[in-house]
Amino acid sequence: MRTLTRRARAGILLAASLLPFSALAQTTPEISPEAAPESAPAEASQDPAQEAAPASPAPEAVQSPQPEAYPSSPPPAPEIIPTRKSLWRYSAQPGATQLDIGASVGLNSPSGIYGGEVEYRMYPILGLRVSGGQGAWGTRVGPQVRLYPLGEVVLSPFLEAGMSFNFGGETWSEIDGVRTYADMLLTPVGTLAVGSRLALGRLFFLSSRVGWSWRLRQDNVQIRGGGDPDVITAAALSLFQHEGFVISGSLGVSFF
Repeated sequence: MRTLTRRARAGILLAASLLPFSALAQTTPEISPEAAPESAPAEASQDPAQEAAPASPAPEAVQSPQPEAYPSSPPPAPEIIPTRKSLWRYSAQPGATQLDIGASVGLNSPSGIYGGEVEYRMYPILGLRVSGGQGAWGTRVGPQVRLYPLGEVVLSPFLEAGMSFNFGGETWSEIDGVRTYADMLLTPVGTLAVGSRLALGRLFFLSSRVGWSWRLRQDNVQIRGGGDPDVITAAALSLFQHEGFVISGSLGVSFF
């Protein structure tokens, strides 16, 4: 009796321990064969090594460019408008300049019998100049101002006003074996002139002028040893004076 009781207790305990597992087996759904492929990717995604590489997109077809249809006549070239800021003189129109450098010859001109001239064109109608050279009354140099009413054109007339400073020197004459020396003193001279500047292409220019000059100092001769100059010395000094009719011509180079 006692033995049966122990066996009964053991059977009851065994049945109680197996009861949860039997209930779990009854509630677990069965996996149908059709649903199996859907769960395969989920299982495969858990292992990165087993994941399949993404498929590369198909290459797009390369289309060759179609040749453009050209017009029957070429398009007109764009117009280049020169400016005063250009670095090259050749890009400017004839007559345009910012700096003129030239050689000059003339009579009673600010640049002497022969000399040189430099002009800076501050504005198309205004030029600032410096002229210098060798004249009958010695070396001369001076500033001038030119006004160009028509501006920068191929043939441009101008009005000129300026000053020249003659540095003088010495001269002498001889009569009956006796020499008389005279010192030619510093002499300022004022000048008014009209003329024109002709552009020879884009690089060279030619200019001419005529006018009149006035000597602003009369006592510009000093005889060594005192006294008055003799007739020959006085005649020579009168010819050497820088005054009277002015005429000159210049040839030079323009820089833009």
